[in-house]
Amino acid sequence: MATEYVSLTDRRIATLKGHVLLFKARVPQAVPPGIEEELMAAGIVPVAVVGDVPLRTLEEAIQEEQEARNAQDEHDTAVAVAAITKKSPEFDQAVFEAAVREVISKNDPDDLTEAGNPKVKSVEALTGFKVTPIHIRNFLKSTE
Repeated sequence: MATEYVSLTDRRIATLKGHVLLFKARVPQAVPPGIEEELMAAGIVPVAVVGDVPLRTLEEAIQEEQEARNAQDEHDTAVAVAAITKKSPEFDQAVFEAAVREVISKNDPDDLTEAGNPKVKSVEALTGFKVTPIHIRNFLKSTE
């Protein structure tokens, strides 16, 4: 009785016993007895070994692995970017204070009010976020 074997890829096998067999990928094929070792050596396995497990080509397995790695890389990149760009109130306050000090140290009349306080637009240009005049006054009072 002939046993069925299956190959993951299209293959042509010539055995030492003179048999030439053409295998279509993932299509079971009956083979004559006595050549099982040669088939197994060529990577062709009995259907009973594979059972109901779906067969995949090496290329499909490699593609799936690469997609999984790419997804992990994208996730890792997103996490790193989020960690770098994550802002906190403390961070914003430090940026604000540095911007106010910078405007004051430049002492440019275009950046200061008549009272000598930093203009809102000058501080906002340095911080990149909205600032109120009260915020500036409260900070200046706290540093006196």
